[in-house]
Amino acid sequence: MAYHSSKGLSEIGSSVVVITRKAKPDLLDRQKLSGMNICRYEWNMQNPVQSLWQARKKIRLYLDAQYREDLKPFDLVIIHQPLTVRLIGAHPAIHGSPWLYNYHSPWGEEFMIKASHNGDSNIGGKIRAVVVPKLLDRIERNTLQRCRKIVVLSQFMRSKLEHLHGHTGKIELIPGGVDTQTFKPAADRKRVREKLGLPADKILLLTVRNLRPRMGLSNLITAISLCGPLRSKLHLIIAGSGQLSEKLKKQSEKMGLSNEIIFPGRISEENLATYYQAADVFILPTRKLEGFGLATLEALASGLPVIGTPVGATPEIINQFGKEWLSEDSSANSLAQKIIERVNWIIAHPQKYHFLRQYLQTTVDQKYGWPNIISQWESVCSAIC
Repeated sequence: MAYHSSKGLSEIGSSVVVITRKAKPDLLDRQKLSGMNICRYEWNMQNPVQSLWQARKKIRLYLDAQYREDLKPFDLVIIHQPLTVRLIGAHPAIHGSPWLYNYHSPWGEEFMIKASHNGDSNIGGKIRAVVVPKLLDRIERNTLQRCRKIVVLSQFMRSKLEHLHGHTGKIELIPGGVDTQTFKPAADRKRVREKLGLPADKILLLTVRNLRPRMGLSNLITAISLCGPLRSKLHLIIAGSGQLSEKLKKQSEKMGLSNEIIFPGRISEENLATYYQAADVFILPTRKLEGFGLATLEALASGLPVIGTPVGATPEIINQFGKEWLSEDSSANSLAQKIIERVNWIIAHPQKYHFLRQYLQTTVDQKYGWPNIISQWESVCSAIC
């Protein structure tokens, strides 16, 4: 989201500087990419104190050079997470600049969810689980107070923000966007399946997730086991990597689903669109904190109907295209019932399914394509600068 919104603002004429953590060690510290000037810093979770000092030094040196060149602060600072802007401190490049916060999710709640999944049950872990979220909430709150506007991706996240921090009058809703030139239906899905080595005679279900507990993937595997006679017609792809990878594979094997479920691991950005094109249905089985759902948009843009759980912002997106695709809750039983119902509908009504795919692709392109989203961003940014 941050990359595409920054890239989009750059493409309409803004001079964009991006300061971010290194996603991979082999990335350059400084780079010109898609019209943006990017500064990256390292972050080692095993040594956060040293990382803080080194990152602060690197960022401030970069901003020193920027300020010497322009001799004025940035026209606008857009924040996607409080850490980076707090590392900068009171630097003249951002002193006096208006701030805008793109609020993706509550920092403290994200930490608590991750901590609960790590199983750190000793005294130190229990203390961290109480103290750290409060500290993160406080840092987040102080940052939000400094901002003139706060952009949220969904009504769900607006409610979270208002409950936790207030700031009702500052909030603007701009949904996430999707690259509809990349994520689009294939002209020949049969050929796409052949290329990927996927069965041509099955209803292909796809989910693309980080393999973590909150994503609900264990429930999804159980749901497939509950599909009865329909199981023989299904083929599920669980794409992604994460801490539950081996556990989920073992669960699938134990339930006798080795022929129905495959785990291709993390799919590269270059190949991801191809998997969407091959599938018949996307499934989003989230259990907790779905702040928006980029994968949902990617699937819909590819012409895939989405079976989702009523968690977070998922209903806001899915209900626009048909409430019948939303499960009653996030349990395995509810997912199984919805998979059976919707797959049987696809089998019984191939022409209606074809028209639905066309409608999804067209509607998402018009509403969530990046040109429309960037236009909304430009309006909000222009009102602040």
